This record gives sequence, C-alpha cells and structure tokens, in this order.
Amino acid sequence: MTGGWVPRWEALLASFGWGDAGELASARRKRRVTELQTGPGGVEARVRLSDAESHSPRVSFLPLPAKVLDTAIRTMAGKARFAASLLSGRIPLDVESAFAGTGRTLLPASPTEVHLTCTCRSREEVCPHVRVLLALLGERFDRDPFLLFELRGIERGQLLSRLKRYRSSPRERKAPAERPPARAVPREPLPAVRPDAFFRPTAPLGARRPFFSMPESGDTFLAGLGPPPFADSQASQLLFELHRAVGLGARERLAEWEWRKVIRRPSEER
Repeated sequence: MTGGWVPRWEALLASFGWGDAGELASARRKRRVTELQTGPGGVEARVRLSDAESHSPRVSFLPLPAKVLDTAIRTMAGKARFAASLLSGRIPLDVESAFAGTGRTLLPASPTEVHLTCTCRSREEVCPHVRVLLALLGERFDRDPFLLFELRGIERGQLLSRLKRYRSSPRERKAPAERPPARAVPREPLPAVRPDAFFRPTAPLGARRPFFSMPESGDTFLAGLGPPPFADSQASQLLFELHRAVGLGARERLAEWEWRKVIRRPSEER
C-alpha cells in the first residue's frame, strides 16, 4: 500500500525528469534493495539489478538554513493541529505551509537541491541503481516522515524538543481571543413521578407518536455555550466549529426525516 507521500514524491521526481510514475512504481515493486541505511547525511542502499554486480547508490538533500528551520518549527508550534500531529509521530501532508514566507520548501524544489552518487560510475544523470533507491524513498517517507526533516538537516529528537519548548513558552503563545458570553440555558423542572412508576410509561405506547420540533439554530448545546476555555485560541475555535458542524448536520438529517414522514402519510391514508 502507498500513502500520501508516495504520489507526491513520485510527482516531484517526474517533474525533475527522473522517471514517470509507472517506471518508479515498477522499480519499487521489484524490491532489488538488499540494504538500506538512513541518516542526517543522506540515504544509502545496496542495489543488485538481475545477475549484475551490486552497487551502492546514495541520495542526499541540500540542508536548509538554520533560520528557515527555526521559522518553520515556530510556525508549526503555533498551530495546535500541526503540533498535535508532530508530537504523535505524524507529519501533516500540508506541512509545506509552515515554510511559507521563508523562500524554501521541505521537499526539494529543484534537482540542484538533491545530490546523487553511485559506485557504478554511470554517465547517466540518474543511473538504474539510483532510480531504484529514489523509488523506494517515497515508501520510506510514508513509514517515517521525519526522515524528510533529517535529510534537510534536523533530527527527529531535536525537532520535537524545540517544538515542545516553543509550545510551552508563554512568549510563543498568542493571547486567546476573547470568547463571546455563554448563552443562558433555561432549566425545566422535572415531572413529579412516583419512585415505583419511574420506569413505567405515563401513557400507552401506542398513543405516542414521535415528533421532533426543528431547532431555530443548527448549533449544538456545546456550541451554544461558546468556544471552550482553552489557552490555545486555534484549538478552541477548531472544537467550536466541529460542534457547530455536527449540529448543522443533525439539523439537515432531521429535516429530511420529517419531510419523508410527511410524504409517506398521504399514501398510508389511502
């Protein structure tokens, strides 16, 4: 199975002229790599093509400037969604947005940011051994997206450590937006019911007909109370919008159910 990084990586390689998606998928399926080592300095493999001699291709990226990486990490620390994903061991597919304004990208923007070598000393720009390694890198990014950051000059431990530090620093947090006042919820007294009749219906079940009155607003009860009291204003707004979306969805389903009930009645009366 291939995830979100595989097609993105293969599209990037195709834009560099280093193989189309079909060629890269074929190279990935043949599994000709016997060894694979990754690290901050690059990725090196041992590749054997058919019965030919094995060779060692190597792929490395141009490290990003420390200032660019720091700006991107601060941006990710300031967004609850990014921070939660990174701290749980995942990298969002839209991570490139954290590099906006830096003039650089996490994935290489051009072939000049990628260094390719191989012991076969082929005169081709991309020898068959390097092509196999490039094809497997997409799968590697899916299993360990932090490898992208390592290839760009910062290890996973350093990235997470700085992310936690920026998240915990008061200077890095934005002041939470002022929340609207909570809406008063009217309270209705409980009906007087004898304890021994608490679980008994107050009227014959056959006489009861289900009916729901449509709410004036699509907001759920929690959304009606305003954003939650989180220190992170973005997290508060995200949860508020989630509850509101749930309420609107429920309102639409209820309206559809009521409409179908009205349509069925004439046919039942006949």
